[in-house]
Amino acid sequence: MRKSGIIHLRCRQTPKAYTGKSTLETGVCSLVKKRLKSEGENLSEMEKHCSLVLEEMTIGPGEEYIPQLDKFVGKVDMGGIIDPNDSTKLATKMLGYILVGLSTYYKIPVAFFLVNQLTAKEQEALTVQVIKDVEGCGCGFKIERLVCDNLAVNTNMIKRMNGGTLHHVIRHPVQKYNEEEISSIPLVYRLLFLSFDYCHVTKKVRNQLLERKLEIKGNPVTGQFTVRLFEEQTGELLTPEVDDIVKRMPDGTKEEKDAIKEAKKKFLTHETYEALTFTTSSTVACIRHLLQELGFKYVLTRCCKLTVR
Repeated sequence: MRKSGIIHLRCRQTPKAYTGKSTLETGVCSLVKKRLKSEGENLSEMEKHCSLVLEEMTIGPGEEYIPQLDKFVGKVDMGGIIDPNDSTKLATKMLGYILVGLSTYYKIPVAFFLVNQLTAKEQEALTVQVIKDVEGCGCGFKIERLVCDNLAVNTNMIKRMNGGTLHHVIRHPVQKYNEEEISSIPLVYRLLFLSFDYCHVTKKVRNQLLERKLEIKGNPVTGQFTVRLFEEQTGELLTPEVDDIVKRMPDGTKEEKDAIKEAKKKFLTHETYEALTFTTSSTVACIRHLLQELGFKYVLTRCCKLTVR
């Protein structure tokens, strides 16, 4: 088929010869650094500004022998960054990291770890190390934004990165100061924007719009107007006032408690409301920073695969 010219698919050995064979190393391994160097040679300095997307995937626990590498895989492996409490424990999830371009479309897997019941503290250590390794490999990539799903462990990780509070921008973990910068007031520091995956947040809002009948002053709210959420849904819907009522009435009568339960069905949950406002603030602040501070002419959306030159 290849000789006839009908198709032009590369042989499987071609990319292997191009970057090297995988050794199933966790973390930012030598093969990833070769890939980053190769990709970076075809990108301008502005195109190297990117987001780091964190994604956790469930895997079946089990250990497997890979004869080509003469090694067993399947146990918890965090790349030596964190020593597992039990070295014999099998991994149940894979934590992956991908670079996504902000002005040019590209997706580059940069690291993965095999984990089991990862804590926010451990995930923070892994994430910070990945950021340092990617930017420290000398290929010129600059991570401007960290994106993850609105899971409890991710939310707690973001809070830990900002001293216990949920805020959409923090000091960049690879920031280095010279003596002049340290003595200057105010201290200028590099920013790292934190955001939940807006597709995940939109899905949660959609699910709640389908699960319950939301109303504003007697008018129904449907998923048809999700795009105009902030314009159409004001007042009671986006304010978690019901939770305050529950706290003030812990010993209410059965009728009062039933009334509160019915009222809560007309509100977005606190977690979804928090994720929605957090992600919106982060997205607006990050785009403003890229356009005004870094000189971007445009910022690609997640679904855009076009490269503008």
